[in-house]
Formats: sequence, C-alpha cells, structure tokens
Amino acid sequence: MDVWAALIDRIITQFRLKDTTPISTPMETGLHLSRHSHSPSTNAQRNLMSRTPYQSLVGLLMYLAIGTCPDIAHVDILTVMVLFIGKLLNM
Repeated sequence: MDVWAALIDRIITQFRLKDTTPISTPMETGLHLSRHSHSPSTNAQRNLMSRTPYQSLVGLLMYLAIGTCPDIAHVDILTVMVLFIGKLLNM
C-alpha cells in the first residue's frame, strides 16, 4: 500500500467516514455558503460542532489534494467554511 492510500485509510478511520457514500460531483456547481443556511441553529448542534475536528479534516484533505490530485483542490472552499464556523463557535 502506498503512502497516499495509507493516509486515505487513516482519514476514513479517524473521522469515521467508512459509511459515507461517494458521489461523482462532490460539490454542486455555484454553491454559495452562508451563515444563515449552513450554521448550527440549536445549542445541541453547536455543541456537536464544537467537538468535531473540522479543521484537522480539512487540513488533511488539502494535504492529500496537493500531493495527489490537484483537481480536488476545491477543498479550499471548505477551508473558508471551517474558519467561518470556527468564528461562530467562538461568539
């Protein structure tokens, strides 16, 4: 198994993504993220999100994208979302 496959397996295990369903287009074209439609709206959701390591996942995905497939580098958009959610949680 090569290094990249091992990293992918580690990400899947670490972030419990084993049961996710792959799709051909990971993000809909022209998707606009907004504070109102993509933010946690209840205390339970905020609590769950505060315990979820989104920044770690996005960092690993960016590393993987840069190292293997520059065509999946749209992860940069997710970085903006992670930073945005992080600011919301610190409000």
